[in-house]
Amino acid sequence: MTIPQQSVGLASWAALRQVQALRDSLAGILNGDLYFEAKDGQLRHLDRESLPEFLTLQGFGDNGEKFATSIQQELGPQINVVGAAIQHLRDQRLGKDWVNAAERGQRTTSGSDDFGVQRSGGGWYRTINFCITSALVRLLGAWEQFELDVLKCLFYYRPSGKPFGPPVEQITAQAEESVIREEPKRNDDRLVYEKPAIWTWVRKHAENNIERRKILVAVFGIDTTPGATKDERTKSNKYRDDLYQKRHDIAHGRANVDMTLKEYVEADVFVYRCIDHLAQQGEERQKLLV
Repeated sequence: MTIPQQSVGLASWAALRQVQALRDSLAGILNGDLYFEAKDGQLRHLDRESLPEFLTLQGFGDNGEKFATSIQQELGPQINVVGAAIQHLRDQRLGKDWVNAAERGQRTTSGSDDFGVQRSGGGWYRTINFCITSALVRLLGAWEQFELDVLKCLFYYRPSGKPFGPPVEQITAQAEESVIREEPKRNDDRLVYEKPAIWTWVRKHAENNIERRKILVAVFGIDTTPGATKDERTKSNKYRDDLYQKRHDIAHGRANVDMTLKEYVEADVFVYRCIDHLAQQGEERQKLLV
């Protein structure tokens, strides 16, 4: 994949590529197309023929071929790698306590609401919902990382909160990879950044969704929410908050979250709009191409 042209900011390009990769993964899972990177670096389709190599790469070492044979013999025509892994651990006498706990988790208690399964949003009959809601967590993660990248670049290129010089002399800067992908240095229990140094202290606050929005508005005059009118922005903010609530419920196992493919696509389109909007705000208000 080539780097973006000058008209597209590097952070924007990376975020949109990340969202596209999620679309591809979700489409592949729902189509039943599962691939993995083989030892020779080539992509291989996960099927019975490639199963031994897949299991070897997934941590079962030289026992991958033997393990694959046991799956085919004991579990019938359908590949159930997770179920077979539990049997494998039992046979090898590894993680006995964990195996016993896993077996207890497969049992149901009559007369009691099976709320553990309900909270999971998964189950053998809800694999599609599991895939869609899992993709949502990663989608919001991509969006959040883009906003963090933009904020970091703004602090580096626009430390005063505005472009340098009078409007007629202002030149649009372009965010560089060395700023976006800076690897921090560790100082005791602190991660220290240089591009810019203030990111060492701001980063933790910026990782909070609400605080990040406040900083962008207060310091740089940038509103992250698209919308031509106040009502539209209010509606967009509520939708954003609803998406984050869904993510928290999924990630922390608080409650069942049902999500249709149409709802995921709507979230995908909304995130795309927000990425594009923030990129435009950065260029128009701060003369920074991100």
